[in-house]
Amino acid sequence: IHACCDELKARGEKIDRLVLNAGLVPKTAIKTQQGFEMMFGVHVLGNKVLVQRLLKDGTIANRLFADQPNAVSDQTPRIVFVSSESHRSGTPIALDSLGGFVDYTAMGSVAQYGHSKLVMTSFAMELSRRLQDEQGVDVSVHAVCPGPVNSNIARDAPGFAKPLLGVIMGALFASPEKAAVPVLYLTCSPQQEAQTGLYLHLMVKKDPAAQAQDVDLAAQVWDRTQRMIDAHS
Repeated sequence: IHACCDELKARGEKIDRLVLNAGLVPKTAIKTQQGFEMMFGVHVLGNKVLVQRLLKDGTIANRLFADQPNAVSDQTPRIVFVSSESHRSGTPIALDSLGGFVDYTAMGSVAQYGHSKLVMTSFAMELSRRLQDEQGVDVSVHAVCPGPVNSNIARDAPGFAKPLLGVIMGALFASPEKAAVPVLYLTCSPQQEAQTGLYLHLMVKKDPAAQAQDVDLAAQVWDRTQRMIDAHS
């Protein structure tokens, strides 16, 4: 992540639309190089590192996080987190155990996936608050569940289950092109200019889960995840 951000900064690149779509569902628990559970590492910590570097470097133009604040000339930049409705049913956020390695098999992966998406959505809502002030919205931040998508996210499923999953996903899940519509709406629609903090399920605006809306909890999650990141900087 840092190597990517270093190169973007060195090339003077600017990003006005950022979609955070990296995701995976391992069949058993695996660790990042830093020792975190992989879904938590990718969906939460990796996204946080990436977003904060792009903001700090000014690759995403902003007033509030950049080392050298730069004004946005035409349109407010937008950041969209691809979340999931499973954030409502995953393991709840418990501050004392947040970020601790969770061991699971295929049967437990869904609960951890939902948990990581819950923490991600909480972070998105907190980031939306931190990127606005009395002058207005500095950078728009939204989250979206595009619904079930016929993607390669089940690539780590057990071999015996892949043929059946392929049939089910092909028949019942949306194509990536169709699933991209709500994401494109949040990133491109003129109707959402200078709006922030939205959560969409497909094309329907909803409130995220209660824990994702909890302002005090989100601030504590922000601080705790930052300490995890700083410990490995």
